[in-house]
Amino acid sequence: MDLYPIFLPTQYCDHKSTLSRSYMRQVLLMTLSYHLGREITTDDLTVDIHGKPSLGSGNIHFSISHSGNWFYVLTSDADVGVDIEKCKSRRSAKVLSDFLALRCDGPLRENNDLAIARTWSRLEALTKCVGLGMTVSLEGIRVPAELLFRPVLLSTSFGHHWLVDLPSVPGYCAAAVSVRKPEYIRVLPLNFS
Repeated sequence: MDLYPIFLPTQYCDHKSTLSRSYMRQVLLMTLSYHLGREITTDDLTVDIHGKPSLGSGNIHFSISHSGNWFYVLTSDADVGVDIEKCKSRRSAKVLSDFLALRCDGPLRENNDLAIARTWSRLEALTKCVGLGMTVSLEGIRVPAELLFRPVLLSTSFGHHWLVDLPSVPGYCAAAVSVRKPEYIRVLPLNFS
């Protein structure tokens, strides 16, 4: 797996803005072009009914995530999902913490923003890997509560998947899920600003 963490200029960080979405699409195309060593255009991308993007050629699998100034692109030769989350205070932290505690193997040791972001990131990476995003029911899905230093096998109603925590900058948590155990994760920072 190759992880491309990309720092976005502040003016392109609002995922609701058309300008920001256009900029992120261009960053994705440039990242995939760099990764494959050939030009990738919008025409090469397809999006399924759940919003998961892919290359029409199918010769590479990828997943994207954005939070704050960070845009992550994860590439692999097997289905993958990635998520990065900013650890931030939430007014509904108690409700969210209680909801996420039901999806952890073991207690959320810290009832804080870091534990919430880490658990959410893991769940979202899993649902992206299976291609359904957060539209899927999380009933019966459980992820580890503790910090991960190596890939962990998850068994869910979607099958077997490998979960790993990814490197991230302070104040963020990131996770990846793959149908195949990752032998390595190369971190390849790119700068397009």
